Amino acid sequence: MKKKNSLQEKAARIVIILTEGSLIIISIILFILIFRLRGTFIRSGNEAGNEAGKISSAAMTDQMKGSLLQLAEGKADLADKALEEFQDSVQTVADTVSHIYNSMDEYDNRSVPLPDASKDGELSLQLLFSEKTDTSGADVRNELGKIANAQDTLLAVNKNDPNMVSNYIATKTGIMIQADYISAKKFDENGNIMPYEASERPWYQGAFE
Repeated sequence: MKKKNSLQEKAARIVIILTEGSLIIISIILFILIFRLRGTFIRSGNEAGNEAGKISSAAMTDQMKGSLLQLAEGKADLADKALEEFQDSVQTVADTVSHIYNSMDEYDNRSVPLPDASKDGELSLQLLFSEKTDTSGADVRNELGKIANAQDTLLAVNKNDPNMVSNYIATKTGIMIQADYISAKKFDENGNIMPYEASERPWYQGAFE
């Protein structure tokens, strides 16, 4: 009987040992599986995060491109509008001068002041001549008196167009009437009014091409 009990106890111990061993092995396997799954989850999370980052970055890039495009289009529209206003201003002055030349008898003679350095920084009218112009000649004086009637238009255009800093009328006889804010720049270092050779300027030559 004792022998039988002894065999049963041995068998029970073996079962317990095998059971414990199996549990240990299963635990190790589970630990390895969990560790591997953890690594997989981390990699998947990183990949998902990277992908989300790429998507987010791409979306932000597209959004920035769209915003920059809208900004560029807006600036282009403003530039077009400013150019149209500038062209309208130039055309207004040109129409005024053309009407004066075509209808001189309708206009009285007026005068235009010479540059005044004390008005530097203020919008003012200034009369300039080419060095070749005979300012004492009757024809030149009469022409000057007539086109001086355009001075109101010059001032009004400059005041009403924020993109206009200087506008002027230049004639073939060497007369120039200018409206701007830099009257002091019309003098040389000795304080003498400098002649202005409009006919040598590209904008003047381009007007006759």
